[in-house]
Amino acid sequence: MRGFLLGSLHDFARTTNLHTLATTENLTSLVVSLAHYQEEGAKLVPEIYLCAGIEKLVRLIPNHEFISLGRTNDAASAIALALKKGAPLAVDGWCIFVDICAPNFRYGVFRGSINPLALNIEKSVMSAPIEDCPVVRIIQVAAGSIEVRNAHGLSHTIVFSDRGEEDVAPPSELR
Repeated sequence: MRGFLLGSLHDFARTTNLHTLATTENLTSLVVSLAHYQEEGAKLVPEIYLCAGIEKLVRLIPNHEFISLGRTNDAASAIALALKKGAPLAVDGWCIFVDICAPNFRYGVFRGSINPLALNIEKSVMSAPIEDCPVVRIIQVAAGSIEVRNAHGLSHTIVFSDRGEEDVAPPSELR
């Protein structure tokens, strides 16, 4: 399974244009962490966006807000810190971001409009590629199922299960 996961995410990572952030190792670590993520015993299901230019990304989102939680010079550390510090905050429409801010990486949380008639974040930023702002969305779509998608429409759903391949039904999206 490890070989399949690494191979699948390696191919995906090459399509992201986030070469220093969305590496095979970083994506694998994030996917495995999110499969059954908990903080202090509480199950959390954060929506995570890896990008190169959070300011460009949020411009597409009506009435957006974003809060930077920190910076680091290592992509793997930025992802780990973003998950640790951001996951408890990523509720009620808030999402986690990790942004390439050369030579550093910035992480934090953001959200769109709280108006129920507004487009959700996914539809706002994943409907078409943003010029000079590649983006990858990673989210748990069901228990043990993680979706990784870029703005070009390429997506992978990774299912972690102890059942045989023939017994695993494809996950249905919960959002």
